[in-house]
Amino acid sequence: MLHQLSSRVVRKAVVAMSLVATTVTVSAHAQEVLDKVSFHGSLNAGYGKSDGLGVFGVNKEGTFDYNAIALQFGYKFGNRDRMVVQLLHRSLGTSPLKDIMPNLDPVWAFYERKAAGFTFKFGRNPLPRGIFNEVRFVGTLLPLFREASYLETLENVDGIVASRSFELRNWGIDANAMVGEFDIKFFVPSATGSVVGSFRGVNSFGTQLWLRTPMKGLRIGTFIDRFELGANKENPLKSAPQLVRMLSADGDFTHAFARAEAQFVTAGQGAAHSDYSNWYIQG
Repeated sequence: MLHQLSSRVVRKAVVAMSLVATTVTVSAHAQEVLDKVSFHGSLNAGYGKSDGLGVFGVNKEGTFDYNAIALQFGYKFGNRDRMVVQLLHRSLGTSPLKDIMPNLDPVWAFYERKAAGFTFKFGRNPLPRGIFNEVRFVGTLLPLFREASYLETLENVDGIVASRSFELRNWGIDANAMVGEFDIKFFVPSATGSVVGSFRGVNSFGTQLWLRTPMKGLRIGTFIDRFELGANKENPLKSAPQLVRMLSADGDFTHAFARAEAQFVTAGQGAAHSDYSNWYIQG
C-alpha cells in the first residue's frame, strides 16, 4: 500500500515538474517572440480655418477633420533582416483629394535585408526624397503648413531600394538607389470645378544622395528620378519620360535650424512639354 502511494506521489511530482518545465519553455519562447516584435503609433490632429481661399482642405467655416494617424508594426527575424508594415489614415478636411484616398492605406510594407555593407528593402518602401518624405506623417514636422514639394503624393515606391553610407575623413555620404513604381495623385482647381485623379508612375529609377559636411548638423542633398506615366482610362498610352529633380540643404544646429529645397519637374515632349518648379526656405 505504501509502495503504491509512493508511486502515485512520484508520478504526480513528475507530472507537476513537466508542466512547470513546459510553462517555463512556452513563456521563454513567447518572450523571445515579443522581443522581435515592435509597435509604434503616431497621431497628428489639428483645427484649421481660412479667411481666404480654402487650401488643402481648410475652409472659411473651419474644420477639425484634419489629421494623420499612423500605426507601424515590425518583426525582426535577426540582426540583418526585418519586416515592417505601416498603416495610415488621413483626414484632409474638405479637400477633394479625399475622394481618391482610402480610409486605411498601407503606405509601407517591406522586407529589409542588410548584407555586404548595404541595406536592401523589397516591397512598398518609403521613397527617399528630400528632407521630409520618409518622416512626413510622424510628429509635427509638417502640420497644417505644407511645402509645395511635399503634397499628398509620392509617399512610397513599390520595388527595391538599396542604401549605403560612406565615411570620407570629416565628410560622409548617405546614398540611396531605387527602382519600381508609384502612385501620383493630383488636384487641379478650375472655374468649373476641381479635378482630382491619379496616375501610376512606371519604369521608375532614381537616386537620393546626402553629403554630410564637416560642419556638425549641416548636410546637402540631391534627388533625381526618371519615370513614365502608365496607361489608364484618362491616358490610354504611356507618356514620354518624366523627370523630377530636387536640391536640399538641411542645417540642424544647437539653437537654430535652417532648411531650403528646390524641386524641378519636366514632363512630356514637343507641344505637350511642360516645366514646373517650386522652392521654400524655412528657419
